[in-house]
Amino acid sequence: MPNAQNKGDVMTELVRLEVDEGTGVGTIRLDRPKMNAINEEVTEGLAEAAREATFNDKIKAVVLWGGEKIFAAGADIKMMADRTPAEMMNRIGMMQSVFSQIEEIPKVTIAAINGYALGGGCELAMTCDFRVVADNAQMGQPEILLGVIPGAGGTQRLPRTIGTSAALMHILLGVSPHST
Repeated sequence: MPNAQNKGDVMTELVRLEVDEGTGVGTIRLDRPKMNAINEEVTEGLAEAAREATFNDKIKAVVLWGGEKIFAAGADIKMMADRTPAEMMNRIGMMQSVFSQIEEIPKVTIAAINGYALGGGCELAMTCDFRVVADNAQMGQPEILLGVIPGAGGTQRLPRTIGTSAALMHILLGVSPHST
């Protein structure tokens, strides 16, 4: 992944878009230690990076990456604890909108997945055209085991990505089809 910043790099505290002008590859990098949990600031950073990737003519392809150890472990559960149902509906709507922005980037998008891509992290990976999955990757929608439906588009994107039967295994049983 690119180390040096080039002109056109977009930086927020938790999300960076680094552009390698030599190759035309823009890397959207999540950087919220320890688990890249998706909160409002990450969501806003993703929206800013998606807009820049969409409109920057120097970017020909986009890699979405969470770093060497983890892609994204999903929504920030601690953030949800103090929220009312109405606030959570608004929050979920915002995540859905931003994830759709990423999905609609008019360039090839690739999720580079290391470690966990769970819940919202898995849904984020599904917004990309392609997913490159490391040997240590763990993907799924475990929130179903808590009685929570995948809220950021997983119930729609998962069947389109892996097929209806495999998606039903994830969504209804909370298990990976590879573990059965």
